[in-house]
Amino acid sequence: MARQMAAWEPRRGDPVLVATRRPQEPSLAARVLQNVGRLLWWAVRYPYLSLPLLAAAWIGRQFGPLPLALVLTVVTAALVLWHRHRPASFARTFLLWRRWLRRVQYARHWQPAMVGADLHDGFGGQTQVPRLGRVTLTEHGERVEVHLLHGQTPQQFMDRADAFAHSFVAQRCSVRSLGTGRVVLAFQRVDPLATVVEPAPLPADGADVDLAALPLGLREDGRPWTLGLLGRHVLLAGSAGAGKGSFLWGIIRALAPAVTEGQVQLWGVDPKMGVELSFGRSLFARYWDGDATTTPEPASDDDDTARRRTRRDDKPSDPALAELAQLLDDAVALMQDRLRRMRGTSRSHVPTTAEPLVVLVVDELAFLTAYAVDRDLDKRIDRSLRLLLSQGRAPGVLVVAGIQDPRKETLPFRDLFTFRVAMRLVEPEAVDLVLGNGARLRGAHADAIATTMPGTAYVVLDGEPEPVRVRAAWIGDDELRDLATRYPAPVPLRLVKDDTGEAAA
Repeated sequence: MARQMAAWEPRRGDPVLVATRRPQEPSLAARVLQNVGRLLWWAVRYPYLSLPLLAAAWIGRQFGPLPLALVLTVVTAALVLWHRHRPASFARTFLLWRRWLRRVQYARHWQPAMVGADLHDGFGGQTQVPRLGRVTLTEHGERVEVHLLHGQTPQQFMDRADAFAHSFVAQRCSVRSLGTGRVVLAFQRVDPLATVVEPAPLPADGADVDLAALPLGLREDGRPWTLGLLGRHVLLAGSAGAGKGSFLWGIIRALAPAVTEGQVQLWGVDPKMGVELSFGRSLFARYWDGDATTTPEPASDDDDTARRRTRRDDKPSDPALAELAQLLDDAVALMQDRLRRMRGTSRSHVPTTAEPLVVLVVDELAFLTAYAVDRDLDKRIDRSLRLLLSQGRAPGVLVVAGIQDPRKETLPFRDLFTFRVAMRLVEPEAVDLVLGNGARLRGAHADAIATTMPGTAYVVLDGEPEPVRVRAAWIGDDELRDLATRYPAPVPLRLVKDDTGEAAA
């Protein structure tokens, strides 16, 4: 019998009993002591809540309900007077109360939310979840610090930002790493971008225009959003109706006082026959909108620079397209001339009235890169754009362009743009094409921007590891016309050389 039992081996399908050990549950006394200790800990940590409650309980027990009601009435009246005559002090004091209430709300739903998001651990027979840290109130929501469990990464929390927003009934949640073992969840309950953003006032003097911080709109946290334009090529990617015009005109408007002072020079390219940029025609020193008759001859700096410019085609197949190619060739010639003069003397351009910052504004870049029908002109345009984007930052010849389709087939040199804006996009994959790999997982849901919020976009800002949602200010047609009237580009002087070789107007 022993031999038969020793020879027996389990077969597939046979039931197997496994001895398991249930973790021992704490006794009733232990649970009571645990709850009492927790209550005492809360009372010590939040005395501004526990002391009034203890005082109210003592008054009610010693003197009855009527004196208690009288005391509560007096306290309420005092609070009303305090709020009316010392609102700042009242707000600071009761901010602690609001913070405590919020923490209680988060603590109540914390474990179910972490378990539902699969961020728990069952080590030791008990469910462990990331520890809830400090809860800080912001103007538009709360910031919640979280201490991660062993083996967890910030990316796991970033991937579940939408789940957190639904769990804690917030409009939006973004996740940012705070260093080793900690992340912060930023919950947004009031959206400052839900309403139209008003443009910031313009400085009275063009010298006061800060090219390193052009005011364009608002961030999702309610702070002003500024764009550092110096040394940057800017790409605005968004589907039709996403609000590219708000960004283009926001940049132009912010530069306008410096334009009329001569420190900034705008060159405009509008392939849609001037539908977008024609409102500000007088702001542009050079302008092209598909009509060969609208592009003026460039003002030459001197005869040597003029000879270095690329020669026009003798017989262009499309005169208007040839004008565009020439405009871009002139920009390249200006850029290369500055680079020659900077050699050995400077590494970056400083805008002056003699050497202004040149900003090439292109309304629809795809026309220049994918839709041109003339092969020779297309090669000229493509070469000029590549040269400007690869070499133009240091000498102060910058490109600001909008495009609907950011794919490589349409824009093969997309990566040469050093600052990119993702407005409403059709496909989720397009978000990473614009902002870089993993941008959508980190919260840049540009494909989910509502059609009722034109001018809303996601950007990656310096010092911010996660994409930030912004909205550009709305600028109406009447204001654009007024802008063009108040800040026209100065008329360039054509320089010639007299018999002595000196330049004269």
